[in-house]
Amino acid sequence: MSTKILNDSHLLLAQTLNDLLNRKENITPAALARKLGIPTNKITRILNGDVTDPKASTLLQIANYFGITIEQLLGLEPMSRGGVQGESSTSKQLPVFAVSKSDTQKAPLEWYHWVGNGIDSEYYALSVDTDLYEPTLYQNSLLIIDSHLIPEDRSFVVVRKKNNPGNFSIKKYVIDGNDIYFYPLNPQLSVEIFDESLYTISGVIIEVHQKLRPKK
Repeated sequence: MSTKILNDSHLLLAQTLNDLLNRKENITPAALARKLGIPTNKITRILNGDVTDPKASTLLQIANYFGITIEQLLGLEPMSRGGVQGESSTSKQLPVFAVSKSDTQKAPLEWYHWVGNGIDSEYYALSVDTDLYEPTLYQNSLLIIDSHLIPEDRSFVVVRKKNNPGNFSIKKYVIDGNDIYFYPLNPQLSVEIFDESLYTISGVIIEVHQKLRPKK
């Protein structure tokens, strides 16, 4: 995307973003900035038409949040299929975090437009930034997590150790009689018994979206 296109469309960008903010439950520029993990003045300068060459990464964050393309955000393409995709009753914007990090992340890596299952719950996404879980979960895949779902036998769950909550890990939840075990996806690791005093289950994986090409 050339700098000329960005310069020519910065006023359309301001107009489109204003419209999106009004549509999205009248979200404020400050609230949008917090959700994206960027300074508020980046949003306000775009809205005021002061930014003639916004960074592609900023445009991508905003477009992903509203479930549209960068071209639609810049006013180069019309809002198709009813405008903001996030307005669908089953459409959600999920914060994406890295598997190898959790509480150390002050903001999501990005926002993922997900057409949900229609079930009211709390969801987030994990980006698999390691090959530790291959071949069950390939690196660069995206996991959709239901944080309120109660795991069943053989579910894949997101686990944290209470004494070290800085990392997520993925385990298979296995019920055997009265005991519950965490089976590792990597066969080189050991099976562990689920002890609620040691572990917290942060959600159940309900979908895996495979990315065929990693981000550059």
